[in-house]
Amino acid sequence: MKAPLSILFSFSVFSLFGQAGPNSPATTANNATVGTLAWNTPANIASSNNAYASVASTGNTNYLFGTNFGFAISSPSNIDGIVVEIEKKELNPSNVAILDNWSNGLTKSVSAGTNRYLFVIVALENGGGVVRDVTAMTYGGQAMTQMFESNSGTPAGFHDKLEFWGLNEAGIAAAVGTTIVPTYAAGVLLENVEFFTSISMQHVDQIAPLSDIRSSFSNGAVNPHQLGTAVTTLAGGIAMTGVICGNNTTPASLIGATNTYTINSGFTEGVDIYTANPSFSTSGISVQTATKVIAANGSEQPTFNFAGSPNRHACFGINVQRARALDNEVRLLKSGSPAGNNLGLTATAWGTTDAYTSYGGPANLWGTTWSVVEINSSTFGAALAARRQNGNLEVDHFRISIYSTSTLPIELLEFTAAPFGQQVKTNWVTASELNNDYFIVERSSGDGAFMPVGEIDGAGNSTSILRYEFYDPNPLSGISYYRLKQVDFNGQTSYSAVVPVYFEQQNTVSVYPNPSIDGVFTFLQTSTAIVNEVAVFSADMKLVKKVVLTEGEQPIISITDQADGIYFLIYTGSDGKQQVRKVQKMSREY
Repeated sequence: MKAPLSILFSFSVFSLFGQAGPNSPATTANNATVGTLAWNTPANIASSNNAYASVASTGNTNYLFGTNFGFAISSPSNIDGIVVEIEKKELNPSNVAILDNWSNGLTKSVSAGTNRYLFVIVALENGGGVVRDVTAMTYGGQAMTQMFESNSGTPAGFHDKLEFWGLNEAGIAAAVGTTIVPTYAAGVLLENVEFFTSISMQHVDQIAPLSDIRSSFSNGAVNPHQLGTAVTTLAGGIAMTGVICGNNTTPASLIGATNTYTINSGFTEGVDIYTANPSFSTSGISVQTATKVIAANGSEQPTFNFAGSPNRHACFGINVQRARALDNEVRLLKSGSPAGNNLGLTATAWGTTDAYTSYGGPANLWGTTWSVVEINSSTFGAALAARRQNGNLEVDHFRISIYSTSTLPIELLEFTAAPFGQQVKTNWVTASELNNDYFIVERSSGDGAFMPVGEIDGAGNSTSILRYEFYDPNPLSGISYYRLKQVDFNGQTSYSAVVPVYFEQQNTVSVYPNPSIDGVFTFLQTSTAIVNEVAVFSADMKLVKKVVLTEGEQPIISITDQADGIYFLIYTGSDGKQQVRKVQKMSREY
């Protein structure tokens, strides 16, 4: 007959699903299997203490390895997900800056600099409903990239068009000469006007130089014309605008004259010009460009106020982005080597202050499978490779959390056994139970054979913390060993770890009456060990008296001369062992 279920209390938890960590690496290293830039002081990622593994050169870094995280996931368990957190920052990045200011025409000298970018704006007007189009462009023989184009006009009439082209640092460095060469699509030219202007900047992101591009147009006498949608601007960048109108100013400007548009608040005007095809008196376009340094994240939606009566507008707004520090790879290490998917945020800039970035998730296995042995291994870890374009790369800390599901029929949090009076008390706690029928508490004298001493029903299925207790009423003297056996409904079993217990039978005595009205107490001896000596202490543990008893003498202690209150009788038996009894003296009954 199994004992009734004994549960002290329970409360809801996260079922079988658990998190281990976050843990820190005990072993760190620079690994040169990727990239060309070595990390300085990789050991600094072992803790979050503002000491950094760092890189100060431009390019792709080696792997920064962190391993030996000290996990001890219980087996059997399923590994459900892994979260890596990397504390990192980009130190003192340089903001985008103008290197060579605006110049007009088809030549451009670009000065020496870092992370340079050359931007060319083409303003075109053509009649007869034919849209003039630049299909390719080179600088010093290097192919440029068209970033966008926008046009306005009427189906059979004139069209105004803006095109925006760019060339990165690698192209500028490889250029031979300073000539800009456009290639045009075939088409009939009617009163055609073309205008080229260019600007170069440095500290520009070489992967995504423009973080936002907006353009809009209007046909008709809309003045002023506002950019249709605001440009999202980022700290450390430069906002740039351009606008074209197919009319002359009022009063009419000569070719090459300025002041065709009013400058937007906060922007610095670059080009502001009226130009025309001298062969056609009715031709002409007004063009303006401008830039603005961006100190903080925000937006810009400029308004273009034409100095006359416009017939059509085409305009753009962009944000030139500061060169960023970027993840190149973030991977897990299995048996000391990168494995699974790269979860690096390759398009997200590092921040400029220390902060953790999380990778993976509680249900993300990074594209591979994991065993408990692999997770618990000293060769398990994480690796970071980065791309430095600007500032210094600094990594303060790696940490990893493991999410797992126990596949045991019970998730046993603890099993304890200890003397409790004349019994041994066993306690255990389960975090979850699955098809759990009952528990058996087993005991061994140390000969390797375990015998059952009691049974308690299990909870069957549970997703709550449950606490159990069982008392062994007849423990063995000396050292014995206890363990917990768990039995499923299908008869399968599992065992806890073995717990040793030292138990010694005690010789006890009783004291009566207690409380005593007259302060006289008598010891009733219940074992062969007789009382040899009694010491009386007051409640504040001051010795009141000591009595030595002769063999065969009735052990009676009198404290009639003491005040009412609590006293402690510490008696010593013939076996030399001591016991304590708490007594109370009262002058009257209550």
